[in-house]
Amino acid sequence: MSMSKAIKHVWLGVMALVLSTLACSRQTEPPVYVVTATLQPPTVEAGAVPGATATPVPLTPTPTLTLTPAPLTTPTLDPIFTPDPETGYTYVVQYGDTLLSICLLYDTNIPAMLELNSLADEFGIYAGQVLKVPGVPVVYGPAHKIIPDSELVYGPALRDFDAAGFVSMFPGYLRDYVEEVEGVNLTGAQIVQKVADNFSISPRLLLALLEHQSGWLLTALLDQFKIDYPMGYADENYAGLYGQLRWAANQLSYGYYGVRNRGMSALVFPDGTRLAFAPGINAGTAAIQYFFAQIHEPATWQPQVMPDGFFTTYVALFGNPFVYAVDPLVPHGLEQPALVLPWAEDETWYYTGGPHGAWASGSGWGAVDFAPPGEAMGCYISEWPTRAAAPGVVVRSGDGAVLLDLDGDGCEQTGWVIFYMHLTNRVEVGTAVNTGDLVGYPSCEGGFSTATHVHVARKYNGEWIPAYCENCAPGLSLPPFVMGGWTIGGFLEQEYDGYMTRGDVYREAYDGGRVDEVSGITW
Repeated sequence: MSMSKAIKHVWLGVMALVLSTLACSRQTEPPVYVVTATLQPPTVEAGAVPGATATPVPLTPTPTLTLTPAPLTTPTLDPIFTPDPETGYTYVVQYGDTLLSICLLYDTNIPAMLELNSLADEFGIYAGQVLKVPGVPVVYGPAHKIIPDSELVYGPALRDFDAAGFVSMFPGYLRDYVEEVEGVNLTGAQIVQKVADNFSISPRLLLALLEHQSGWLLTALLDQFKIDYPMGYADENYAGLYGQLRWAANQLSYGYYGVRNRGMSALVFPDGTRLAFAPGINAGTAAIQYFFAQIHEPATWQPQVMPDGFFTTYVALFGNPFVYAVDPLVPHGLEQPALVLPWAEDETWYYTGGPHGAWASGSGWGAVDFAPPGEAMGCYISEWPTRAAAPGVVVRSGDGAVLLDLDGDGCEQTGWVIFYMHLTNRVEVGTAVNTGDLVGYPSCEGGFSTATHVHVARKYNGEWIPAYCENCAPGLSLPPFVMGGWTIGGFLEQEYDGYMTRGDVYREAYDGGRVDEVSGITW
């Protein structure tokens, strides 16, 4: 269906589902039927100008619903939580875990865990530690797959999606919403796009969550809580649309990359309840489950992740999400293109930050940081330019960021992309660059930074590729991050710590100053 037809004939209904379920048990998927509707474009008064808040506009005429039998296609994604037949289950310790809570999840006991993992006592565990488990989880979450991975990340399935055009056809609060973001007034659609771009999270998913949680697409008159906290996370530090979407995107990233790259195999609810992910679900589904676990207790969480929960809202807006599936999103055996160090050959830069969040800590830990030569500390504009690590086309340049598309198709959502952050005097969008060409000058511009440096990360098909992946999901094969023959390494759950090696030369991430023999990196 074309985008114009998709806007006019928006999925708007509910599904009639019959299911028999036991709380927190494995589920089978029943036949699904959807309700479709025809939505007429709303009328807008001539001369209306978006203000600081949305102006309610009545929908005319009211959509009519028609029940249409439409069995959804069954997703065919490979399981990601299948234990190794020889080593059994492992569990990656999360913040807040105790050995007792892990034992309760796996129906085992502390002495058995101490012996199997050669632990001196039950208090010696730490976040990121991988424990062997004698047994299997006794409580699983639902096995219902909600979205494919390609509907979680901002990848090939979304390259032609027009968030602003989609939002404009709905009569709700979002359409005329305006908020000041970083000193600039942005519309609701622009805020959705900004968060989707920065986090590389699907704008379709953000819009569906916004409608599911607060009705911002279809409802013009909202109560104050839904205006202040449209994603349902009641924290004044994240009030407003921009704050709520940033929070939501980071939680989705935590769930997705936690499963893909950091060995996460269970949810921890606000009340301390542990729940293992069902063995057959994919990382995109796990991310949705993780998101809802941050704002619900188990009893109210389960309905959100079942077939008649959030999935219904998604289907109502966009149809069957698995129609959009790009599977696999990241091919097995993917190879990284040849990259050089992003500075001139006669310069020495300094490795100041090991693997950390490409965009916020929840994302894939795909980024590393380098400080330019010189003695200056703090924030300033460096005279030493950052250069292209490979040939490509600049597809985005602004707010401190430069994104270099290596396959040359001009699309950030496809193929390999190199992401630079904290640059000023940047090269313009559309510029074709060769290896070694200038892309910008290190500064503190964009994001959060307390000292001048350049932040470099990789994406493939919209997914952040980790700089180091010792604990990636079984069967996930990702290329190491190599620049100019230097290979990046890191440590489990130790964000910003790491090292680089080239042959027998070793350098460690160090932000205490420029010391050649500690962190100096040269051609």
